[in-house]
Amino acid sequence: MPRLLLIENPPIPPLVKGGEEAFERPPRGDLCLLLHGIRLNGEPLMSDEVVDVIDEKDRITGHAPKAVVHRQGLRHRVAAVLLQRADRKYLIPTASRIKAEAGLLYHSAAGHVLSGESYVDSARRELQEETGVAADHLEYLGAFWFEKKYPSRIEKESFCVYRATYRTSMGPVRLNEEQVNEKWLSEEELKAIYRNKRKEISAPLLMTCKHIFCFENERKG
Repeated sequence: MPRLLLIENPPIPPLVKGGEEAFERPPRGDLCLLLHGIRLNGEPLMSDEVVDVIDEKDRITGHAPKAVVHRQGLRHRVAAVLLQRADRKYLIPTASRIKAEAGLLYHSAAGHVLSGESYVDSARRELQEETGVAADHLEYLGAFWFEKKYPSRIEKESFCVYRATYRTSMGPVRLNEEQVNEKWLSEEELKAIYRNKRKEISAPLLMTCKHIFCFENERKG
């Protein structure tokens, strides 16, 4: 059954295992809304997304709100997509000001894999949410571990990357509030930025350039 808990000075679940919740208490005066698929007065309420917590071998060990995995640096899953046109150029937008890597080049779309969701389903969902493009097929390109400590959170992600083909029949690209500046780059153009202007690329896309496109090996060669 859906549950709505509205609690003053509430406990916050850092990790949920097997349906049992372990809690720690935040500073007094905080107001917490824990929401599980419920509406209030007919209107949907916003809640933090729940993701699967994983171990170093990508095995699920529990579940937790996204804010908790970021605060505690728990391992979790992320899926990203590179959207490619017929001319083989990739959509490489810029992260908007609401993103941790604002102003830097990013994947066409990327986001957290929700609890119970597969990598590929998450990639397809994120692509449609962030670009308005509904892909009928996603090609798996590869995966890596991404770890970085930002001022507001700690990321420890099993990061899977897919490629999707864009056709004009899919309609125009419509970037959401997370991305700006629709830019299409060939692999060679992206490689040139990686070699000469690396600071313009976000940390996750840098990892894709290094581990998926293998630009680092070519750079050394």
